[in-house]
Amino acid sequence: MKTTIKIVLTIIILIVAIPIFDVIENTPVVKLILFAGIIGGVTAIWKSKPEDNEKDNHHLDKTN
Repeated sequence: MKTTIKIVLTIIILIVAIPIFDVIENTPVVKLILFAGIIGGVTAIWKSKPEDNEKDNHHLDKTN
């Protein structure tokens, strides 16, 4: 994944999570679970490795 896409996805996660934090006022346990999910999601986005672009150039024998 390109760095630009990672930044955009991180911003989208924060934009979605902030209103949910505002709605959940009385239950701190749910906020902790949501916060752990946000941390896990952002970590998973930033740990993704670049794709391997090596192609298999081996020609298959298609004769019968």
